[in-house]
Amino acid sequence: MDQLCTFVMQCRGSSVLSPTEVDGGRGSDCGLSSQGTRGMDELYPRGLFRRSCEVVMSLMREHAKTLLILLETLVYDPLVDWTPAAHQVSFASAAHGGRGLTEQVQRRQRLQRDLTWDMLAVRIKEIATGWAKNKELVSSLLPELRSSLSDLRSKVVRLKAVDDEKQARLKETLMLREAEYQPSHPLYTYSCFRHIKESILECKALIRRELQSAAELSNMHRVVLTASENVVAQIDGWLVTVPSNKFCVAPESMERILEYLQTSGQQHLVQQVLVGRSRSHRLLLRGVGRVRSVRA
Repeated sequence: MDQLCTFVMQCRGSSVLSPTEVDGGRGSDCGLSSQGTRGMDELYPRGLFRRSCEVVMSLMREHAKTLLILLETLVYDPLVDWTPAAHQVSFASAAHGGRGLTEQVQRRQRLQRDLTWDMLAVRIKEIATGWAKNKELVSSLLPELRSSLSDLRSKVVRLKAVDDEKQARLKETLMLREAEYQPSHPLYTYSCFRHIKESILECKALIRRELQSAAELSNMHRVVLTASENVVAQIDGWLVTVPSNKFCVAPESMERILEYLQTSGQQHLVQQVLVGRSRSHRLLLRGVGRVRSVRA
């Protein structure tokens, strides 16, 4: 059917109710290029529209199974709403008078809703086994993935180290190439470099020896500090136990000793005991005072 002829007939007040054959001579350039000289006739050259239709039909026949699967998926897909829109329902009710159309639409919607839920339940049951297998497969592959990632990480670290070494070697190569073309290059002064390197090594050895001696002195200091802390603790205990205003010997014992010496007629020993007691008491007080002054 030629669109140009249809437009001309509509302009004259007539209409075309069904596709009408149009002579090739009356067809427009668009119609001739799309359908050919005689439309879909086998005896005449084919147009662009016919060739495209043949290609489409051949592809559809070749992939018929895939198309059927896609159509079934779209028809039974619960996420696709196939119910008519509100404006379509209003147009249909206006055209048919609205007699029972609303109830029919509601009945169809309920049926489609129930069918959708049933298909969803069936689909969930169908994919449950697959998801369980997928879970087992993923659980079994996770340790392998972890080991692969750890291996990849170690390889990346080694690759980075190799890359750094490569960059260092490239710098050395560039230095050697510069030295080849420059007789006065600093690289030729190897003796100076050797002397500086030996000096650096000697300094490092000296620093190591000093560090070792410092560590030994630190250990000795820790030992002395520990011993001094023990001595200080003993002195504190001694200061607590020794009285500051009287001799450590009990007065009752001293009186008994003096009485025994007097009764035995040893007056000179009594005087010596009293003198020794006072002298020892003074020495004790002097030592306690010195210790307390040192502690303070």
